[in-house]
Amino acid sequence: MIHQCKKDQEIYRFHIEIGLDYLSCIFPVTGTTKLVSNNLCYKHNITAKMQDKEICKQIDTRMQNKKLLDEFAKIKDLLSLQEFANDFDHFPFANAAKKLVFGAGKPNGLMIVGDMPSIYDEQSGQPFSDVDINKLLTDMLKAIHIEIKNCYITNILLHRYNRIDNRGLLSKIATYKEFLIKHIALVQPKAILLMGKLPVSSIFNINSIINARKQHLFYDNNGYQIPVVATYHPEMLLKGIESKKFAWNDLQILRNKIIKLNVL
Repeated sequence: MIHQCKKDQEIYRFHIEIGLDYLSCIFPVTGTTKLVSNNLCYKHNITAKMQDKEICKQIDTRMQNKKLLDEFAKIKDLLSLQEFANDFDHFPFANAAKKLVFGAGKPNGLMIVGDMPSIYDEQSGQPFSDVDINKLLTDMLKAIHIEIKNCYITNILLHRYNRIDNRGLLSKIATYKEFLIKHIALVQPKAILLMGKLPVSSIFNINSIINARKQHLFYDNNGYQIPVVATYHPEMLLKGIESKKFAWNDLQILRNKIIKLNVL
């Protein structure tokens, strides 16, 4: 690694000497590659005359990010994704949470995505495990002739966070969104039910359930269009009777899409 650092150091110095203004920087998780000005790359006390160890440190970080990206891209099954998530230390809410709650259920059917794990989910390691919430969800699905055991359930956030402070929340869940995209690709659902504002705003950039409910949504999974229905989270439904009426309408829409497209 030291030899590689020295080689890259020489290349960096050569870029500077010939006046090359831009370098390609790889950012973690998303895999996005974009051009960044030398001034931006080195603004944190890293100048054209940086010390060798500083150069090596930056190269080491970028090499590690690239390694993570390569490993993430090679994941082909849910167990491997779960193991990768458990070892991943860049989640914004991981330090404040007690446990990562991944997902559970049967792939290739209906995929249900909520907002985040509850205290009970952290204890059980399973999403939607609160007794009242699980019972309501089970009853809702039975009403449209779907057994909860035949569904795959997860959350956009894999860690529980403090709801009191929502500042910059959407920007913080970008990493979780990358995992959800991978999650969906591996589950290969025939239909998706989004429950709550967070998954809706993250995937479709729609700022409210009310707006999402008015639209015909489809999720593009590598060219395959998956029908999507957005509705309220069971936790909210337990607090208000009025929203239950809207949720029932949403479930009817989901059922009609499933029947029409013959996907379940």
